[in-house]
Amino acid sequence: MKNLRILLLLFLLPMLFNCEKNTTSLESKPIKKLTFKFEAKVDNINGAIPFQMQIGDTIIGSFSFDPNIEGINTQYDYSKIYPQTSVNGEVSFTINDVVFIANIDSFPQYEIEIQNNGGFPNECDEFIWCAGFPDIEQAFGQDNIQTWFRLIDYSGNSFQNLDMPSDLELSKFEYKRMWVVASKYNELDIDDWHFEATITSLNLETVIYRNN
Repeated sequence: MKNLRILLLLFLLPMLFNCEKNTTSLESKPIKKLTFKFEAKVDNINGAIPFQMQIGDTIIGSFSFDPNIEGINTQYDYSKIYPQTSVNGEVSFTINDVVFIANIDSFPQYEIEIQNNGGFPNECDEFIWCAGFPDIEQAFGQDNIQTWFRLIDYSGNSFQNLDMPSDLELSKFEYKRMWVVASKYNELDIDDWHFEATITSLNLETVIYRNN
């Protein structure tokens, strides 16, 4: 019996080492795409919204980005912008039966801004994305429809640098808002309508790694 146990141990040890090696290899792979799912509750409406909506309605959506995209420096040393121009960058959300989609096929106006210990108020960290929606613009007869999604940590402890984050914890941000603005190009540049919402949940949904 003792010899049998020794033989089993010798047989299993290589398998255990191989499993550990494979797990480490998977975790070390560079990330290709991160997708976050979010929900927000509408709390402000202005203008004649061309679809059914009321205070308290829920927005359900997601946004994805490639964290390896090279950032663009701004005039401020605490800020960097990451244009999402690959197929891995996309935004979509739904409110009631209306779907907003921004991706490389529709219009690559989707960018993310990271701020580390800067902005207003000073020393805060910010995660912001802005996206345009040409399909919705055409359907609703608008020249421009854009959405801003903004998280602010007033303590400045969320980010250590200007790199793209691999995760976002909603509880670390005191300010968590998104708003959608529709406008027509005219001399006054007045918004036709817009609505705002408080972000109530944010979770990392999927992580896709690059192939070897």
